[in-house]
Parts: sequence; C-alpha cells; structure tokens
Amino acid sequence: MVLHGCGQSVGMIGTRFIEYSGYNDVAESNDIIILYPQVLNTTTNPDACWDFKGYTGNDYLTKEGV
Repeated sequence: MVLHGCGQSVGMIGTRFIEYSGYNDVAESNDIIILYPQVLNTTTNPDACWDFKGYTGNDYLTKEGV
C-alpha cells in the first residue's frame, strides 16, 4: 500500500504519482499488487494530506477515527 504525500492525490495531480513513482515497476517485476488509497482535498484539508496531526478530531490515531 502506497500513501501519497500532501498535494499528490489523484484529485490534485491526476495519476502522475501512480505512474511515475516507480512502485508499479517494482510490483510488476515481483508479482505484487499495490493499493493507492486516496485522500480528498476539502476545506479543512486543502492539500489532501493523510491525517497525521489530528485535523479530523482526537480519534485520528484510533479505529474510531473518521
């Protein structure tokens, strides 16, 4: 599973991160399936960052988080 960086979601840069990061070549040569989950950019998260600092609430690091 590959998590994009801030500002690198499909909604922001299309499929460039997926196509040019190099993960697909490694996966293909090793028979590995790669998942590219996405975060949407919103008014509270304009750069489409994964919640590593708690902008979704206090439960961001738990199973109860959004």
